[in-house]
Amino acid sequence: MWRNKLKTAGFLMHTLSSYKSFIIFDTETMGLKDFDKILQFSGVLYEIDNEKLTFSEKETINLFMNPREKIPKKITKITGISNEFICTEPDEEKVAPAILDFLGKADFWMAYNAIFDYTKIIGMASRCQQQVEKRPVLDLLPMVRDCYIGEVDDFKLSTIAEYCHPEGDWTFHSAIDDVKASEIVFRSCIKVYQQAILDSYDDPKKRTVHLNWASLSINPKQPSMQRIKLNINDDRYGNIFWDLRNKCWDCKKDKYSRELFHEIDLDNLESQFIKKYGPRYGTSNIDQLTTFWLKEYKEKQKSQKTA
Repeated sequence: MWRNKLKTAGFLMHTLSSYKSFIIFDTETMGLKDFDKILQFSGVLYEIDNEKLTFSEKETINLFMNPREKIPKKITKITGISNEFICTEPDEEKVAPAILDFLGKADFWMAYNAIFDYTKIIGMASRCQQQVEKRPVLDLLPMVRDCYIGEVDDFKLSTIAEYCHPEGDWTFHSAIDDVKASEIVFRSCIKVYQQAILDSYDDPKKRTVHLNWASLSINPKQPSMQRIKLNINDDRYGNIFWDLRNKCWDCKKDKYSRELFHEIDLDNLESQFIKKYGPRYGTSNIDQLTTFWLKEYKEKQKSQKTA
């Protein structure tokens, strides 16, 4: 399994050397839907040392909001937040300005599976008729995939935090605790990326191949086996593929495929893939591109069934 660790490493080092501050934030919510209300918002503002590429904590915020509706028992079980616990807290209309002001103090934001939490912020601001200042939003989850793929059983924040810092006294599904865990994980990822950059200087030059075309393949007998198979020169179709479930490049398990996988320049191959198919989905991000491709495929399958 392979992800383009060096590409992200370069981007991240540039980010840490260019920006002055960032915020890691997390939310606990009423549910998974976009419009579900926030129950708890936590964030930590960090100041970046651009020369050392390190950061230090500057300010913390931890706020609860009364949703004025019954909190599902499942959510209370996960987060520990009940209607009784939160009954004296203010409504989101009163809390939203403080949250948005806090977010405005940083040059960029970060969260674990950022799209989930960012969507909740947008929803809150919309309901409260507030504007969200635009900032770059970095997702810690793809970084974790870069750094620890093949080393852990899953990519839950709890799994990764305990793997990176096994001696930690962890609690999860409290927004403030999840922010602290994300900080530890981010610091670990930075070390892995920095080591990857150092190791790359000694990497042997790999063979460049040409990408002819690619297509999505889903095994009907095993639907979780979702792959975007490549056709490259001097190779059989499908030996090299993007694994949609694990979000990484991989190969068939036979000896020929494994040898091919380790001798070719996967960085160059990924660049060809993005250049060829990225414009079709309006992205140069490999995770987004392949996710959009799968979504398009499923929508076509659904429309064919209803036609």
